Amino acid sequence: MLENLGHDVVAAEVPPAMEHELFSDWERRSRAAHRGDAEDGWLVVPVEARGTRWGHLLALPGPAHPAGRLGVLQQGAIALALGRLADGPVDEWERQARRRLLDRLLSGRFASTEGAAARLAAAGLPVEGRVLHGVVLARAMVTPERVDAAARAVGGRAVTGSAPANVAGPAAGILLSLPAGSAFSDAAALAFGAEAADGSDRLVVSVGSPATGLDAALVSLQEAIDLARNRVRGERGGPQLRRADDRPLVRLVSTLRDDHRLLEHGERMLAPLIEHDLARDGDLLDVLAAALSHPANRTAAASASHLSRSVFYQRFAQIERLLDVDLDDGETQTALHLALLVRRSSGR
Repeated sequence: MLENLGHDVVAAEVPPAMEHELFSDWERRSRAAHRGDAEDGWLVVPVEARGTRWGHLLALPGPAHPAGRLGVLQQGAIALALGRLADGPVDEWERQARRRLLDRLLSGRFASTEGAAARLAAAGLPVEGRVLHGVVLARAMVTPERVDAAARAVGGRAVTGSAPANVAGPAAGILLSLPAGSAFSDAAALAFGAEAADGSDRLVVSVGSPATGLDAALVSLQEAIDLARNRVRGERGGPQLRRADDRPLVRLVSTLRDDHRLLEHGERMLAPLIEHDLARDGDLLDVLAAALSHPANRTAAASASHLSRSVFYQRFAQIERLLDVDLDDGETQTALHLALLVRRSSGR
């Protein structure tokens, strides 16, 4: 395990089944291992060069190595220190490790919720007894350093992941941990986004539902991603806030996104348009999305799809023929809107 000077785990190579046992109450166990009086057989070496120490490398008890386990660990620490010098003022390995951690969690690559929560806590993001929000900042440059500072400004901690697929412009997915009882108000959410983003005049802040526990937190983050992927009717210029609490259909799809019945509904409703667009590099799905975003205003829908009114009407009629539906029917509009949300939730 590689940890920084604050005893936060930056990176770790351990069997997934051991994560809960190993990382629970990590700071106490790490400090005991540094003192050499509690964790029998643990090895701890500093990661330092040119008089500067950045952290420590730790190893659990294990089989002997021909070069000596301590020698191997010391060589690893030297390699990390040289890499840290080459990276300059930015902790590139720490940033990448945290991003990979969140990406792995979002894609479901963890052995247990308890182990993943303990791993997050060891990395400096407390989960138990906290209020968690998934947040996506889009259409502005975001750096993990600024996100960390913004999270601390609202009394929390954060881990920044990669840019979610199919979100317009620069973007970052973030898991935010706040003290129990905290309310992440609209003003606080916009302030958090402005602090974390560089060039916030076009910023879109998407916030998932408040969550307790890691399972609900990952749903909250998926809600924020789905919100960021969707066009929103009537948005003004300037920083924008989107909340899952204000979008019940998005919340429903995010919660049930892996339900085979919901996936079947999306495929059944949209299959003719998907096949048409794939075969002809077409835009009928985008035109449908614009039409559903402006169901009572075809002129606005044509503008949103970046088509002339005559071309838009041609596409509109083609969609009705291919789907064999009346797009003025309210129930049909709702069913198609749900199908589009399901497709976008899958990142396509």
